[in-house]
Amino acid sequence: MEVTVTPSARSTWEDAMVILAALGRREPLPCNGMLPLTLDTRLWLVETGTVDVFAVEKGGGERLGRRHHLHTVTGPGLLAGFGQAKAQPNVEILAVSRGATATVLDGRALGAAPASAGTQIPLAWLLDRWVEGMGTGLVRNFAPRSAHPLPLTAGGSVIPPEGSVVTGHKGVTWAHLTAGRGRYMGIADLASDGLSMIPLSPETWLAPAGDMAVTGYGSPGLLTMANWWHHIQCFHDAYLLCLDLSLDNQRKMEGWRLEKRAGKIADALSATFGRFVRLVRDFPESAGGEGPVNALAVACAIACRPLGITIEQSPQLIRRRGDDRPLTVEEVTRSARIRARQVALRGEWWRQDLGPLVAFADEDGRPLAVVPNPKGGYRLHDPARAAEGELDVATAESLAPMAWTFYAPLPDGPLAAMDLLRLGFRHQKRDIAVALIAGALGGFMGMMLPIATSSVFQTIIPGHHTSQLVQVGLALVMAAAASTIFKITGDVALLRMEGRIAGHLQAGIIDRLLRLPSSFFSAYSTGDLAQRTLTVEMVRKAMTGLVLSSFLAGIFSIFSLGLLFYYQPMTALVALLLLLLMLAFSVWVGARQLATLFEGEALSGNIISLVLQLISSIQKLRVAGAEDRAFVLWGRNFAELRTRTAKSRRIANLHATVMAGWDILSLAMVFLVVSMAAGSNLETGQFLAFVAAFTMFMGSLTQVSRAVIQCFNVKPMIDRTKPLLDAVPEVDASKEDPGRLSGDIEVNNVYFRYDHESPRVLNGLTLQVRPGEFIALVGPSGCGKSTLMKLLLGFERPEAGGIFLDGHDLRTLDVQAVRRQVGVVLQSGRVMPGSIYENIKGAADATVDDFWEAARMAGLEDDIRAMPMGMHTMLTEGSAALSGGQVQRMLIARAVVSKPRLLLFDEATSALDNRTQAIVTQSLSKLSVTRIAIAHRLSTVKDADRIYVLKDGRVIEVGNYDELMAKNGLFSELARRQLT
Repeated sequence: MEVTVTPSARSTWEDAMVILAALGRREPLPCNGMLPLTLDTRLWLVETGTVDVFAVEKGGGERLGRRHHLHTVTGPGLLAGFGQAKAQPNVEILAVSRGATATVLDGRALGAAPASAGTQIPLAWLLDRWVEGMGTGLVRNFAPRSAHPLPLTAGGSVIPPEGSVVTGHKGVTWAHLTAGRGRYMGIADLASDGLSMIPLSPETWLAPAGDMAVTGYGSPGLLTMANWWHHIQCFHDAYLLCLDLSLDNQRKMEGWRLEKRAGKIADALSATFGRFVRLVRDFPESAGGEGPVNALAVACAIACRPLGITIEQSPQLIRRRGDDRPLTVEEVTRSARIRARQVALRGEWWRQDLGPLVAFADEDGRPLAVVPNPKGGYRLHDPARAAEGELDVATAESLAPMAWTFYAPLPDGPLAAMDLLRLGFRHQKRDIAVALIAGALGGFMGMMLPIATSSVFQTIIPGHHTSQLVQVGLALVMAAAASTIFKITGDVALLRMEGRIAGHLQAGIIDRLLRLPSSFFSAYSTGDLAQRTLTVEMVRKAMTGLVLSSFLAGIFSIFSLGLLFYYQPMTALVALLLLLLMLAFSVWVGARQLATLFEGEALSGNIISLVLQLISSIQKLRVAGAEDRAFVLWGRNFAELRTRTAKSRRIANLHATVMAGWDILSLAMVFLVVSMAAGSNLETGQFLAFVAAFTMFMGSLTQVSRAVIQCFNVKPMIDRTKPLLDAVPEVDASKEDPGRLSGDIEVNNVYFRYDHESPRVLNGLTLQVRPGEFIALVGPSGCGKSTLMKLLLGFERPEAGGIFLDGHDLRTLDVQAVRRQVGVVLQSGRVMPGSIYENIKGAADATVDDFWEAARMAGLEDDIRAMPMGMHTMLTEGSAALSGGQVQRMLIARAVVSKPRLLLFDEATSALDNRTQAIVTQSLSKLSVTRIAIAHRLSTVKDADRIYVLKDGRVIEVGNYDELMAKNGLFSELARRQLT
């Protein structure tokens, strides 16, 4: 964070320097030299140049590891020594000059008495910049603050309730504990002894340790006190303690990243060498991976292991150290980039195959991993007690009624249809083996009929062995029973396998769809995209059915073909020729259908999109009296689709007709070949056995023929789903976790256009937003305001230039983690079907109290209480029960309920009356959050800290309301239009 000075502050600074020069000495700081601040009690008033402040970890009295940047001071600015810490610190603070010149003062002597009247304001201003900058460097590796923030103002008092924290408000406020105890950043203990105060910025906080009362002071008020230097040193002591944990978190995250990178390389090498080893012997795969230490994270890791998912110590979990909040399943799954949902454990659930679960003990809520046992039943893992065993009925009944099940995501890269098959069959080895064995045994049992037929007509009947005929009959009955059992066993395994594949692949497709960039959705209509998504499941169903049916048919045909060659090799060769003819005919029919099916799939998507548009626009159609034209538009496309369908079915009917007579023709061909083989010694019994085996063989080939046709039917569907499978998710494992955002934003020379043929929307746009500021964007329509919002949310990427959050390029960050810390209200926002509570809560992990607090801030509390069902009032999409202003206030409440670090408003208060807008503005101004608002109403932008005026994708004016009105530029012109 760089410190800059306004013109008024700069002039005051020059006056103060004259006074302070007599108290110290002016000297240049050594360039690129290290100036230790940890055990120093001096103050450096930086006049020119730049000084970077770093932290370095210590061990055994020596500096270890690399420097960690905390703050950048640009003259005029302030450096403060950290003095003699109460406890021996594990970190050292260093300052590195880049051509800086400073006046050096004795901080202990200067701070022993109140500051003089001429130096109070400049010193307070510089001290605020120092505290804010150092606070920004501290919070980067802390978990996002989940407790409700209560801003503390100078002269104000706060008694924070349980579940809340005290923060600064628009700058620095010094918190004085008048009662109770507190913890700075939830770590460093502070007591209400009247001896110390702690500075709070909008990013840092003071958590109560029981009952606590706090009074706020501004930095000018602090400097009027005697021994104000003591309070700065108390802040530095608490800072070093928190910084120690922050750097430890950062070191662990960097270690995790390095281990992950090294693990990928090692896995690649292991896989490569493994391919060579497996050429000569089996090479078992290693489970690998060190699990996390939290009991819930361990339980999730154990439950996910059978799904091929590895849960490790991610930065999100590491950053939770020092946080008193209990870890949730949602946090674990987010860190592992997987999906999970809650399931109810009803009835005798332990007798069903529910897959791996994370359940909870009803007595104390400790997490338990419930993993299916290959031998049947479940195994129970208790990480908290380091216990493991079989799940018995008593234990199953003692579990909490709700558990979590998990879904593995699809790989991040482009996918092909065969990839879906491989992913689907990846964890189905047991069922595949059961189906294979059952199919082989069923095929073997099927051989009994031809063999028995040969024996009956060859031996038993000619010999009048009646008793043997009974025995053969009983053997056939037993073979039929066994064949039925094997068939049922194989079918159950196939059904179980197909159910698992369908569930996990469909969940993976939906997960992938939700992770795709927004630019992907702009290329397709809603109905067309829905049809493509459903087509993925149709492709999966067709291909799994195709593979499984062909697989079983192939097994049966192998046994039948073996009998054919056993009885009559020459005729068996004819059977093979008939097989080739059948397959060739099926390929010809499939190829004839292909073009028609391609056109039909495209028409089907267009019709679904059209129907959805007609339904959503039915009121507009009625107002315009355009129902007949809408019907004509639909009817033209539907008639074309039916024409294509009829053509395809005529070709399919041709195949069905030929196949209906194929069995008789092929059997006639067999009779002809046998009769022509004059020298054949084929006896009656053998001939009948050959015919029975041939009939079974042709029955299996009929299934294969249908599978060939199905292959051609699937090809258009595969091409239809190709854009969905080729698209790459916007977030992958290479993206960095942003950590806790401070709200610092820099847009640097950004150029952007929506496609190569369209003109540029942004042309070298540059702006900067500091934490806690309220920034307004104004300008004529088409100047790029809404486009900038999309870029800030990561929906689009700049053509050139960059957007930086806390100094990190947005393109390198996990944008989903960024968006979870951003509250957004768009002018076109809508309510979701459901209750008011569900609409406001959204995806936030919020309580009922958070809900009412958000409704109160949005000026919606009284409206909700006046409704018959209160927060549980049900709404439909586009509900007419709410006015436009109520909808906007509900969207504002949804944006603030999650306590975001950044709020983006696009005409968010355009439908509010002046009184309601004043309530909302006043409530939002109390939040320690950065706000960026697009607005045209003067009442919305009048209180902004800074207003950026855009035109043709550039910033042409910057300033607050009064400054811009005095310039008589574009802003004043836009404002006067409203005033007149």
